[in-house]
Amino acid sequence: MLISIITVVYNGKSTIDTLLASVRNLKGRINCEFVVIDGASTDGTYELLKKNIDIIDVLVSEKDNGIYDAMNKSLRYASGDYCVFMGSDDEIICKNFEIFVGYLKKNDHIYHGLVQKSESMFGRKTNFWRILRENIPHQATFYPRILFKSRDYNITYPICADHEYNIWAFYNGFKYKFVPFVVAKFGEGGCSSISKDHKFERDYFKIVKENAGIIMVFIIGFGKILKRAFTSKFSN
Repeated sequence: MLISIITVVYNGKSTIDTLLASVRNLKGRINCEFVVIDGASTDGTYELLKKNIDIIDVLVSEKDNGIYDAMNKSLRYASGDYCVFMGSDDEIICKNFEIFVGYLKKNDHIYHGLVQKSESMFGRKTNFWRILRENIPHQATFYPRILFKSRDYNITYPICADHEYNIWAFYNGFKYKFVPFVVAKFGEGGCSSISKDHKFERDYFKIVKENAGIIMVFIIGFGKILKRAFTSKFSN
């Protein structure tokens, strides 16, 4: 089985060393390829990547239209049975990653685990309700590459296109299986950590309706109303 580790990066020279070191370590443990899409960085990132070309199987450097445009581009180069996306400031936990790969069996399953940020762990088993309200960490999510033949990430959503994609996949026949291993350490400076996706928030109920149905829209909407009322009552 071949695993495609995919990283998209723009001006990540100051943080990508840790990821490169962990990929170098992992390459001696499992059958994997490393695909890197650089958005025409101007800080020396590309030059640093070139110095590590011995561990990089595909390196592309050109302008793109954001993170998910670059991720869509990367999938044209990936050839693995499963794909996992690592941020340029993440670190792979090689021993656990190796164990996790042993659980990958079915190409209609999306396997997801845990990531570590500081002293906290993120990720847990999802279901038809939770996937609508809470995304899973992409650094610990292994997608069968065949999934991406159905559709690309929607680049309308600059931060939360992976959440929209996970909702779509869950409600279109792909099964999510939780494997309780910490696969990576999550970088502190990722876009999702410091930004909100206002376009995703604007379209959220539309996304829920298109995938989960109108009844779920009413349930979530009613839940939001109750939460606001409860918060208001106890904050006064």
